[in-house]
Amino acid sequence: MVENIRDTVETIGTSASVICLEQHNAQRSVLILTNTSPAAQIINLSFGGEAQVGKGVQLSVGGYYTEAIDAGFKPTNKQITAISSAAGGTLTIHERILQDSYRY
Repeated sequence: MVENIRDTVETIGTSASVICLEQHNAQRSVLILTNTSPAAQIINLSFGGEAQVGKGVQLSVGGYYTEAIDAGFKPTNKQITAISSAAGGTLTIHERILQDSYRY
């Protein structure tokens, strides 16, 4: 089994953008998304669809969203998109992806 770890910071604008790709033949084991925007930008997330302001999971500055296999369920493998209420939003992303012969 191979575990890929991704730690990055993405700039989020006022148009929806893909922040995490859909996983095929793999399984996310951890997903942590944190709004680290420098101002009061609110970031909205969508799992498997296109993010829209005011819909889906909403993160204020300092807010975070997390899914982990140790919480008793499988984190989503769907594509994740994000949109900011104003230009210059930032989102830190930590995801762990089990590749090859993962088992749950």
